Amino acid sequence: MTEQQSQPSEFNQVHLDLSGMRHLYHRPRLGDYISQMWRARTLAFSEARASVLLKNQRSYLGGVWLVLNPILNGLVYFAVFGLVLRVGSRVENYLGFLFIGMFMFQMTSGTITQSADSIFSLRRVITSLSLPVAMAPSINTLRRWLDGLPSYLVMVLLVLLIPPMETLSWKALFIIPLIALQFVLSLGMAYVAAYVVSRVHDFTNILTVGIRGWMFASGVMFPVTDISNLHPTLGVLVHWNPLHHVLEIARSVLLYDTFPSWGSWEILGIWAIGTLVLGLFLIWRREGKYDFNDV
Repeated sequence: MTEQQSQPSEFNQVHLDLSGMRHLYHRPRLGDYISQMWRARTLAFSEARASVLLKNQRSYLGGVWLVLNPILNGLVYFAVFGLVLRVGSRVENYLGFLFIGMFMFQMTSGTITQSADSIFSLRRVITSLSLPVAMAPSINTLRRWLDGLPSYLVMVLLVLLIPPMETLSWKALFIIPLIALQFVLSLGMAYVAAYVVSRVHDFTNILTVGIRGWMFASGVMFPVTDISNLHPTLGVLVHWNPLHHVLEIARSVLLYDTFPSWGSWEILGIWAIGTLVLGLFLIWRREGKYDFNDV
């Protein structure tokens, strides 16, 4: 045996500091979890904005469809409910009533449907960047609102331009806190839907039917009293329906120059904060148990 062979091999030792790394399948404390989400907010916004720009480049009209869709749907429903069923004879400025219902309902319903499967559809983003799972529905919610928020300006212009042309007063400024509350409500419901679908994927089929029923129960196309007067139980359900109050407040300040009741604000606030807290808690509780093996 040569002298070189008899000497023990020497290896360079490399020390890695892993203290700052978060294990993908570890559930942190809720406070730390929220802090991680806050630190990832810029990344989430950039991801949502890039997705919106990419999607709009794939079609000739791009984001214009977010304006055209509620207008076209509104015109169809106006023909059915306003002309055929003559609902418009019982509602002042029925076309404005209908457009506000279509624009504002589709913002929240679109957020929920697009975010329901977000934990699975954005799994590669979550795993590659080691993000909290709750960032998946957060990113999809930002996508929807970045894409659709300009359509609210079109909604207000339609109210001003379509006969009978309304004149806005200072009460119209309450549309700003209303939209903020609607965003929180949409985000909270996106969290809840994403959690449920991650547990039972079949829920996506039920969700489609449920949102269609929710549209009728929110008074999008006709006065909600048409439903609440049918049975006392339906009246209670309508009273606690948050989107009914979103539309009620918007129509009050934009169409009828009246201040909505504080009860509507309170119910909407309870739903917005309640769904946000519940949805975030549910997703956090399951952190570390999501199946990302097929990434």
